[in-house]
Amino acid sequence: MRITQTCNRGTTGYIKSCLPKAIKLAKKHKYIIIDNIKHINPKWPFEDRILVWLLPNMENEVNNYHNDKGLEMVKLFQSGQILSLDEDLEIHLKKNIDTINRCLTTG
Repeated sequence: MRITQTCNRGTTGYIKSCLPKAIKLAKKHKYIIIDNIKHINPKWPFEDRILVWLLPNMENEVNNYHNDKGLEMVKLFQSGQILSLDEDLEIHLKKNIDTINRCLTTG
């Protein structure tokens, strides 16, 4: 289970992410992101590690969630806040990916 899950299941039966845009982009570029999240608890799902990387102030909430002391995001935020957060995180992630790519190409 992950903090970024939604309460309902998609048509595939799998639990969907409440941050679909940001997580889709992160998975697409996982190969260049992975080194940047290795310091974040490796026992946590990739999606939660991405959330903490982009929003370090969420680390306590994620930690509490994984220690059965916290709530998933859909219970922490209103749906409009989550939609806005997903869009903001996608933009932030694009900037991070661009920065990483520039560093890799200029070595």
